[in-house]
Amino acid sequence: MKHAFRFWGKLISTAPEVVWQLDADEVKQVGKVLRCKVGDLIEVQSYDGVWSRAHITTLDASQCLAKSDGIQRQRSAQRYLRIISGILKPSDVDVLLPSLVELGVAEIHLFLSDGSAKHRLTQKHQERWIRILRSASKQCKRAGVPLLKAYESLDGLLQSDFYRNDRRFVLDPNSSLALHEVIQETGESAVTVVIGSEAGLSATETSQLHKRDFSGINCGPYILRGLTAAILAGSLATYHPIAHKTLS
Repeated sequence: MKHAFRFWGKLISTAPEVVWQLDADEVKQVGKVLRCKVGDLIEVQSYDGVWSRAHITTLDASQCLAKSDGIQRQRSAQRYLRIISGILKPSDVDVLLPSLVELGVAEIHLFLSDGSAKHRLTQKHQERWIRILRSASKQCKRAGVPLLKAYESLDGLLQSDFYRNDRRFVLDPNSSLALHEVIQETGESAVTVVIGSEAGLSATETSQLHKRDFSGINCGPYILRGLTAAILAGSLATYHPIAHKTLS
């Protein structure tokens, strides 16, 4: 099938024809950068998980409209995975987020670990991370964007209790349980995995997690960076089993 560039947009009509209107900040990319023209085939996706292959019908400096024969719903990984991570250096978070998007992680929760500098969690950083998630989703053709939330402490995150129905794990190099074995064996459809920041989790944070039934698991014989550990957890929890389902 011929390659088609993908863009963000919204459905403005579903009957009698499916009509998409591309987001305003995508219009320049379509016309000026990629030099698309009326009649060209593109793909358009929304933030709620639907997308279409469509042909451009209107393209000028202010708007781009495209028509399609129908809409499709995004395929989803079989496991609903939440990654919780102590906030790494902002530049490392920038690198981490696209990988988690590509792996199909559903939610990303970041918290300031004990002793972490507060400047890691600024509004400016969070706005940039949202832009990175949106860009990565479009690039890997994943309709919709993972949820991203940030907290000033692990305690504040745990109080929200969003993970209450999940199978829960925390990466712990001292645990005798191996990540790949435990993740593969669990049959739960929703999984939450916690990773510490560069210095790991403090004793207090580890105790908080164990009190809330987070089981310790290790990543193997080596000490992994937070960046590597998050990607490893994302790939194992999301793609085992490999089977996928289509959202109804």
